[in-house]
Amino acid sequence: MNHSDRSFSFKEIGSEGDLVNAMTEHKWPLCYSFLFGKLLYINDGSSEDLPEYVAVAIENTGGHHEVYGREVGRIKPRALSTEKVRDFVQQMNSGKYTCDNQIQIIVQPTWHHSCKLCRLEEEQSNINKKDEGNCMCMTEKKVPLSGLGHDHMHHGEHHMEHQVEHHMECCGQNNFPLIGDKFPPMQVKTTQGIINLPGDYGGKWLVLFSHPADFTPVCTTEFVAFEKRRGEFEKLNCDLIGLSIDQVFSHMKWTEWIKENLKVEIKFPIIADDQGKIAERMGMIHPGKGANTVRAVFLVDPEATIRLILFYPPEVGRNMDEILRALKALQMVDKNKVAAPANWPNNELIGDQVIIPPPADEKTAATRKTGGDMVCEDWWFCHRKL
Repeated sequence: MNHSDRSFSFKEIGSEGDLVNAMTEHKWPLCYSFLFGKLLYINDGSSEDLPEYVAVAIENTGGHHEVYGREVGRIKPRALSTEKVRDFVQQMNSGKYTCDNQIQIIVQPTWHHSCKLCRLEEEQSNINKKDEGNCMCMTEKKVPLSGLGHDHMHHGEHHMEHQVEHHMECCGQNNFPLIGDKFPPMQVKTTQGIINLPGDYGGKWLVLFSHPADFTPVCTTEFVAFEKRRGEFEKLNCDLIGLSIDQVFSHMKWTEWIKENLKVEIKFPIIADDQGKIAERMGMIHPGKGANTVRAVFLVDPEATIRLILFYPPEVGRNMDEILRALKALQMVDKNKVAAPANWPNNELIGDQVIIPPPADEKTAATRKTGGDMVCEDWWFCHRKL
């Protein structure tokens, strides 16, 4: 590795053809790389015009940005035909490696640099539709969210202003889903493959929760706590799904670390929202507080209606028993058409009893008296046993 001090950003590539095309037909900044399959292809060249890609087999991650692995192949695609480049990619994918050198690099899982066309965009120049259509990153890098610490960056303030303006223009001041709204349909990439929300969870309750970042201590305690209660959620016909602005491979390495070191296997999927689009759509990011998500919780019912929203700051972990309690309370309320008091089923005044909704007219109010299974403190405050 000739440039071990270089920080890399990367794009996840979905097909062999797209990777070959990216290597041979586009000019990228030296710090840009690609994730395809199990390999990371990083540019170790000295010129944007003559890139030299190193195929890296990822072995471990030592933090939010550190990646440890092995250099297993190397190619200069501009000096070869498209077919030769395709042969190299196929050779790497099949495990027929040509070298084996230990490597440690810094990889930031979001855009932190720009190609030529994107730099034109940032300088408020016009880009014709043909050039924009040929630019692989124009469709991706509309709102850079993090990783703005690169030495060559000179427009970080513009990025944050662009992000805030984009949020206000697209969403209004707080046009993210609220309690009572339908969960917006979206297709998400997770550690268990592509999932359609909320469609794939039709007929079930769902807890969607975000965490600031992988490989952080508070988030690790939360994931262990959720996993240890996963069986209780499932008994209540409820599934769990996590989310952060990280790549799939980061999620996978983190959960591997949890399994190996804490002896807890995370069995629910984690969304890889590497560009922050889902987090922004759901209001999980404070525009003035950087790119990481807050600790948000969305509890969605079988009809895809959002029934509960919780927000915790990054420095305070969530109470999973409270989320379970709220789920039980909502299911009880739906079934019995009543309301749940504070701390139900352990309320200081009425124990495990439930509250009868207040009357809507004077005639009904006149009938609200203690009797039978109903106890009334007043006409507007009646409760009973289930």
